[in-house]
Amino acid sequence: GKAIWPLLSCLVMSSIFLYAISIGLQYMGPLILGEILKLLAEETYCVVDCESRLWWGYVLAVLLLCSTAIGSLLRSHSEILMTRAALRCRAAVMCALYRKCLRLSGVGSTSTSSSGQIQNLMSTDAQQFLQIAAFFNLLWSAPLQVIVSIIWLSLLLGPALGVALAVMILFLPLQAKCGKTLIGNRRAQLKITDERVKVVNEVVQGMRVVKLSGWEGSVRSKLLSVREREVARIRSTRKVTAGFSMLLVAQPAFVLVCTFCTYAGLGNELKPEVVIPAMSLLAQLRVPLNFLPFVVIQALSLRVSLKRVGRFLLNPEIDEANVMRGAEEVEAMRTPSPEKKAANGGTELAEVMVVPKDGAPPANGNVSPASPAGQRAERPASAEVRLAGDYFWDVPEVMIDQRGRGGRGGGRGGRGGGRGR
Repeated sequence: GKAIWPLLSCLVMSSIFLYAISIGLQYMGPLILGEILKLLAEETYCVVDCESRLWWGYVLAVLLLCSTAIGSLLRSHSEILMTRAALRCRAAVMCALYRKCLRLSGVGSTSTSSSGQIQNLMSTDAQQFLQIAAFFNLLWSAPLQVIVSIIWLSLLLGPALGVALAVMILFLPLQAKCGKTLIGNRRAQLKITDERVKVVNEVVQGMRVVKLSGWEGSVRSKLLSVREREVARIRSTRKVTAGFSMLLVAQPAFVLVCTFCTYAGLGNELKPEVVIPAMSLLAQLRVPLNFLPFVVIQALSLRVSLKRVGRFLLNPEIDEANVMRGAEEVEAMRTPSPEKKAANGGTELAEVMVVPKDGAPPANGNVSPASPAGQRAERPASAEVRLAGDYFWDVPEVMIDQRGRGGRGGGRGGRGGGRGR
């Protein structure tokens, strides 16, 4: 986190600032709506000596429209900035993983450096940043929204607010149970996915051995068994997710019914200027209460992924001194020493060309003429060598595709054909 923060600080702080303004504009909606309903009640029930204030109603309507539109734009721009920050995080993690792969002492040498796990880290764990990006601001704004909504609802509903909070609290253990189950399934699914990807890579890389040995059946049964366990985990996760979604949909209806039944049972009149703003505030209170557990689950999943990435990055690496020494040795092998040059008579052969006995020399004109037998021709430093004569080779045992090539040798001792056009 400390290493990535300088890369994200500007985007994250801008996103938090815009999201805070959008939250403030969001709470202007119930306030303006309550004023509009009061104004309509005054205009409806006033009969004699009433001053018309319809112009104020138009002003409130324009303010309601502007606050909603500006709040939506700011919220959308905040999500875009947070998504950009998440993309930067994902790119940084993927680059770190790729750099680590180039420096590993050996792929598969440890339980945290198999090829399947490396691919899973690249594709799945790095993607967790994007999944939490849209809900990241709820981590700090949800408690503030809950406090403001509860204080405002207490002024509108009085003691009936306790019933609404009790119903919401009753749903929290079920949501927490679903979240805990999802986290456990997530961890188990990642392990099985690593195993499946590892098996598939091994099969693809060793396909020739599998075919020659006739191991298709055993490999297929092993792969299907791993896949069945993974599908079972995915099915269990989807069932828990469906139950969690059902709780999110059913909770608002229970809260509204219990709250207003209690409010009316206490002898209060259900007035529009009280009921409608209260419904709006309850809807706004439902969002942080319902999605906060989901955000916590995503944050815990991100934590699990970061731990996996951290364990992989702590694997042993190749010693850089050995790498540099190996590069120096290769360079020394490529560059001949002065002793070798002196042993070769100071002649440096730039290229060796083999031509038939009756063939014409290349058109570049750099080939020296053939020397008489037993004599050594004097050649410059950049001379080429011409080897004259007939050259023979055995007929290859494996048939070679003849498209684009010359004719095949006619048997043992046959002359090679020319190059095809």
